[in-house]
Amino acid sequence: MGANKLLPVEQVAGLSTPDNAYGVFVSEARTYVAGGLAGLRIVDVSTPSTPREIGHLETPGPARGVFVSGGCAYVADGMSGLQIVDITNPDKPQELGALETEGYAYGVVVSGAYAYVADGLSGLRLIYL
Repeated sequence: MGANKLLPVEQVAGLSTPDNAYGVFVSEARTYVAGGLAGLRIVDVSTPSTPREIGHLETPGPARGVFVSGGCAYVADGMSGLQIVDITNPDKPQELGALETEGYAYGVVVSGAYAYVADGLSGLRLIYL
């Protein structure tokens, strides 16, 4: 057995957020950050060495996870459940809908017509979109 080799990695840049960053999703030149009590943050990363926030939306709960699909950001929003946000205009994201879940939404993944929410002690929730 050979020795383990670590891949070379280095930090290129950073961007402070108003609250903790809990989750992140990257799509093309944008990064979507689940920013706790600061809600959803949208960051332009077209130049990785100089990321800049271009939009945000305060959510009712603490944003813990985010997934982007088809012009929408799906935010796992703690005790407020699932928030659905229109991000077609990233400078001015707009709430499209919401569904309060039984537990505490920590994470979300969308596949096809369903959102799969990691809902804390309530387990997994499947939500038809």
